Amino acid sequence: MMNQNQSVVDNQEQPFIEKGEQSFTQDGFFAMRIDTQPLMRKIEMFLNSTRTVLKQDSKGMWYEELARFGEPLCNPEGVNGIMKIIEMVINPQVVQGNIKRQDYEEIRFYARTEIASSIISNCVDWQIKDNKLKMIIDSVMRSIELFLTRLIDNKERESYGKLNVQAKETIISNPSNMEQFANGVGAR
Repeated sequence: MMNQNQSVVDNQEQPFIEKGEQSFTQDGFFAMRIDTQPLMRKIEMFLNSTRTVLKQDSKGMWYEELARFGEPLCNPEGVNGIMKIIEMVINPQVVQGNIKRQDYEEIRFYARTEIASSIISNCVDWQIKDNKLKMIIDSVMRSIELFLTRLIDNKERESYGKLNVQAKETIISNPSNMEQFANGVGAR
């Protein structure tokens, strides 16, 4: 048993494990996996017909700016309404769910029906052109359908556990090699 002052390197029986930036990688990976905002931003940009472009200011510094390419697919009220509907399905709480394939198919069916119905019934108020209805519904649903596949058979949560196994670790089985290893850090 180790006391508080004894390090793993002092214990010849136990291997030294260096994890480096593993916790940062795990935290960053986990945050990225449950963060739905990038997907939501892409959908909103699609509805507004905008893209992020790089620009350079007078001092030569680069920055990002939203630029419009064409007409928005609907008015601001429509963008907000569609985004609120989508947010009920695409959010950090849902991404950690667990559903069976059969449930996925049912959820997908009802989501498409509800979203299509909402968009069609509001298309006049939201100023959506008739020739854009199908494209909007299909594009939004494709994003939702792909997002929901993450929930099938708990695969999303299983991927978190696999991260521990796949994280980069350097294991030195003989702690006497630690000095040799440390001397090589930063050497070229």
